[in-house]
Amino acid sequence: CFGCDALNSRPISTMSTRRTGYMRTVRNPPSSNSTVSFVIGNTYRRIPEMNAKLDRSRRFRKIHDWTLYVDIMDGDVDVIDHVEFNMGEFFHPQSFSHYSPISVIGHDGRKRWRFASRQQTIR
Repeated sequence: CFGCDALNSRPISTMSTRRTGYMRTVRNPPSSNSTVSFVIGNTYRRIPEMNAKLDRSRRFRKIHDWTLYVDIMDGDVDVIDHVEFNMGEFFHPQSFSHYSPISVIGHDGRKRWRFASRQQTIR
């Protein structure tokens, strides 16, 4: 998972508030039996050179299109205040926060809530 160094793209059933690659904070303290099941992942698409935008230096084309996401599979999405994607030193700004998840339908046909950050890069 690009941007999620130590985590695999597999369902996890925990409510920790800090993980490498992103951070979640709790809006309302969950009850002791409250859990949220989520999947961390990314999508990638190469942008054709002629359609790619220039970077800030105006010398290079942004040919890589990444979407990093955290999908809430089960549980109360309202206990999560936001997801912060920590992108590292090559991104400015280095982190992106998503406060309002969107509803998406997964490959399995199930509805889920997605926190995401879309970035375009030269490398």
